[in-house]
Amino acid sequence: PSLAGFVYVDADNNGVRTTGGAGADPPIAGATVRLLNANTLAAVATTTTDGSGTYQFTGLPAADYKVVVTPPAGFTTSSPASLDRTLAEGGSVTDADFGLQRRTGALADFITQHGLANACHALLNSNEFILNH
Repeated sequence: PSLAGFVYVDADNNGVRTTGGAGADPPIAGATVRLLNANTLAAVATTTTDGSGTYQFTGLPAADYKVVVTPPAGFTTSSPASLDRTLAEGGSVTDADFGLQRRTGALADFITQHGLANACHALLNSNEFILNH
């Protein structure tokens, strides 16, 4: 029995994965996915997505699970950050997918909170912000 899914850039922010063709949502590699026992919330396993955005937990007993994604730096969730799935004896689950959005406005929010001079100083002294062009 196994549980698997896909983590992707939700380009249209609708929480639904678009597949195939030029409008397909691209995969996200390196997202951390945790598998928890849904009843106790005890950790069962942790993995990261591969280059194609997929992840998989294998050799699982039948049970109720909670799947939780931790977005990589520069991303936030566009769909729920956790999903509940039931794994039947000898079965598999393949639809535990998560859509993520690129963070936008972080620099503008920081400037608003801290003032322009302090924001510029922080930006020049850190590599925390990623500027897209």
